[in-house]
Amino acid sequence: MCFPSGVDVITVVPGREEYCVVADSKNKCIRLVDNVTSVDRIQSTFVIQLGTIEYAPYGIAVIDTNTIVVSCLDQNVVRIYRLEASFRSGNILAVVDGFMSVGGMCFHPGLQKLLVADGKRVIQVDLTAGHNRQPWGPAGRFVDCTDVGVDADGNVGVVDRLDHTVTLFSSDGVQRSRAGEMGMWRPRQRGWPIFECAI
Repeated sequence: MCFPSGVDVITVVPGREEYCVVADSKNKCIRLVDNVTSVDRIQSTFVIQLGTIEYAPYGIAVIDTNTIVVSCLDQNVVRIYRLEASFRSGNILAVVDGFMSVGGMCFHPGLQKLLVADGKRVIQVDLTAGHNRQPWGPAGRFVDCTDVGVDADGNVGVVDRLDHTVTLFSSDGVQRSRAGEMGMWRPRQRGWPIFECAI
């Protein structure tokens, strides 16, 4: 049985040749759903052979047709893999560390950077040599962001689990909208500091 915690799609030919990659945290593997054309036409699933995986994968992001990035919640790192042409196996290219509470992530094609949900912040990772990390977006805005996604226009959505909100930002970090029950997290009741969020 699969225990999915993250998902993305490898698009070779839009609408004709697409593969779904799934982070299976319980079974410590990455699965490939072959020949995805619709929900009722999934042909088969395979475990991508990436060597011995001794961590629980959490988030997954497709960079291009041969490169995926996997976040490892239990180790607070992201691992970059190069897939073989068949998508059935791959090799590790790099491990990027220095995260506080790594979560979900996505590749932002306009910025050409990986965006990683990391607790109270979103980190952008330059995927070129050096894998430089720097904060993205407004500082101090999040209580516990757990996932991040990008839409076709380059806007970035951030899920804040403890604040019970999803916030949409422009690619340069300017807030566009917010949905949810902001303030559901009650830090005063626990004696923790208050985080102010201007809207």
